[in-house]
Amino acid sequence: MINLLPPKEKEDLLLRQKEKLFLIWEWAFLIFLICLCLLLILIKYQLLTLVDYQKNLFKEAKQKTEIAEFVDLNKTVQKYNEILSQLKLFHKKESRISDVWKIMIDIERIRGLYLNNFLLTKPESGNIQVKISGYTNSRENLLVLKKNMEEKPGIKNLYFPLENWLEPENINFYLTFEVGLETN
Repeated sequence: MINLLPPKEKEDLLLRQKEKLFLIWEWAFLIFLICLCLLLILIKYQLLTLVDYQKNLFKEAKQKTEIAEFVDLNKTVQKYNEILSQLKLFHKKESRISDVWKIMIDIERIRGLYLNNFLLTKPESGNIQVKISGYTNSRENLLVLKKNMEEKPGIKNLYFPLENWLEPENINFYLTFEVGLETN
């Protein structure tokens, strides 16, 4: 085909074609930018949604561990509370041997009198029962021991069996008494 248009018209026509092409490219680039922005906005909201979801999962996991730790701590505290209550009960029920020894040490020592056995029991009455056996070289020492023990304020129900008084010398004696202690 032969183009019979003057050169000026040809240039104008070519210029308009280039302008149209440039305009098409501009619109295409603008549409591309708009789509890219929309895509980035969509990705941003998708990521924010995922981050919120992960935060919620993390909070739930943290709460579960805190609850589990709290339950474990609570069980440990209950266990130690039971042990402490058992120790307190044991302390109330058991004989306080140091207090009994204090009373025994306060009794005046007698030469020639020896203690062989010493037994403590605590019946339901609350007083501590003490059973002592020993050896003395004379009946007079046994009488002094009895007198000294009767004078002690903590000693109750002192009992010397009759067999202790039969021999005048080299006596294997036996006695029982109760010690009344105030419980705290």
